[in-house]
Amino acid sequence: MKTTILIAFAVMLFFCSCSTAKFYIVRHAEKLDESADPPLSKDGFRRAVTLMDTLDDKHIGKIYISNRRRTAQTAKPTADHFSLTPVVFDETQTNALITELKSQKSKNMLVVRHSGEIHLIVNALSPDDQIQPIGNVFNLMFVVTRRVFLWQRKYSLKRLTYGEQ
Repeated sequence: MKTTILIAFAVMLFFCSCSTAKFYIVRHAEKLDESADPPLSKDGFRRAVTLMDTLDDKHIGKIYISNRRRTAQTAKPTADHFSLTPVVFDETQTNALITELKSQKSKNMLVVRHSGEIHLIVNALSPDDQIQPIGNVFNLMFVVTRRVFLWQRKYSLKRLTYGEQ
């Protein structure tokens, strides 16, 4: 009986110590103008729907946005599709967001932020593969996969595009 309990405990410990998290990190879609907090343009709304279509089978479990309208509008089709309420981190809270993302376990997450933050977030989540600032590009998607097995962590980074440039 004791052996069975020990084996069951060991199996439970083994499976509890394994997890995979995927972070889909994108810049907000095209904005209408250069005002303080502009909405998306028509192209931006189309890109937001394309983002949802791209993530349709990715089982997104959490979405992170900034406090700006353009990130919320970019994430909205995906949030609606997965029945999620995005978590808001002010655009000045990049480090707090990174800490939050690192604490997440086995979920696929969408992160919609601003061009000046994308490389900081990707580089913090993918220590083995770094990117440069992305500039004024809207169709990039960075997918960081973190696999945890017992005490080992492995990271991989994919650079993808979605929609038209």
